[in-house]
Amino acid sequence: MGIYRGKFPVMLTFDVDGETVWLNRDPHNAGRPVVMSQGRYGPTVGVPRLLRLLARHGIQATFFVPGWIAEKYPDVLRAIDGEGHEVGHHGYLHEWPTRLTPEQEATAMRRGLDAIEKVLRGRPLGYRAPGWEVSGRTLSLLVEHGFRYSSNMMDADGPYLHTVDSKPTRLVELPVEWGLSDSSYYMYGLQLPNPRLMPNSTVFEQWTTSFDALADEGECFVLTLHPQLTGRPHRTALLERFIAHVRNTPHTVFARCIDVADAVLKAARR
Repeated sequence: MGIYRGKFPVMLTFDVDGETVWLNRDPHNAGRPVVMSQGRYGPTVGVPRLLRLLARHGIQATFFVPGWIAEKYPDVLRAIDGEGHEVGHHGYLHEWPTRLTPEQEATAMRRGLDAIEKVLRGRPLGYRAPGWEVSGRTLSLLVEHGFRYSSNMMDADGPYLHTVDSKPTRLVELPVEWGLSDSSYYMYGLQLPNPRLMPNSTVFEQWTTSFDALADEGECFVLTLHPQLTGRPHRTALLERFIAHVRNTPHTVFARCIDVADAVLKAARR
């Protein structure tokens, strides 16, 4: 504990998938207005609502954005960046790297980087793979492109530095887990497998019990959220309850992923 300002860091992260989840799954979904509307809700309604929530509580967070979203909704990226939040890389069209050839993965990486840089005049330093599906090539690409951290793995309770191609690197991992993703409870749709909807009471219990345990034994807490899901009013209200729970726990602090990664890198240099 204490890897960030001597406190337990809590990272609220938002994957702004928008329509890309459905377009990548089936290009014919572009002609299904209701299907597309499920994704469109995220950047057009969910993100503004979540930005208002974060502003009320003085919290800075991390938003992982596909390049396609950056191109279609540049003002959304500018709004996120303008509030001091971090914008990270989330593929181009929500492609799973494990389903791409090496050339396709490299292209998706470059297109996502270029799309975000064109809007914000700066390159993202953090990467989250769509579906958390990292290929055997992904970490090498992140090192090649100068990323400072990945947030995809599920093999630790706190940050660590990656070894890539048998060589130590300065690439930080900020671990995640399925129980701390809203999609595990809220993802539903006729075009998606394993439809499921869970009550807010179940989600709140899962998040708070996980947080309490990690605050006692772990090194950080990463919550993965999607504006098309948690951006709905009753779920944003649940997130606000969770924020209050965190704030009532001593020695905790909300932080952006890049700030925690930089703290890990600084400590590693000592």
